[in-house]
Amino acid sequence: LEKFPALLCENATPAFDEWAHYIRIDPMDTDLKWLGQAFAETELPKPWTCYKGVGSIVCYIRADTGQVTWKHPFYDYFRQLREFCRQSIAKGHPEEVMQV
Repeated sequence: LEKFPALLCENATPAFDEWAHYIRIDPMDTDLKWLGQAFAETELPKPWTCYKGVGSIVCYIRADTGQVTWKHPFYDYFRQLREFCRQSIAKGHPEEVMQV
């Protein structure tokens, strides 16, 4: 799970801390907290659905092809957005993050 992140969910739906861990941000990071919240609130695109699988891992299934994965369909988008924000903050340009 360190190499290939998976969303772990202890309850019926993932909590904010679980989303934050999945996208690899600190839940207490005030600069990036919004990113975890946005990811948590993003609806799955059609034809994707999700279910809680073995070991509390959230799995995603594409209904039209039967493809099953641990990776949220928008994971790469939010990962790239996280990296952009981290780089902007590190360079002293937090205004770029605010524009996002």
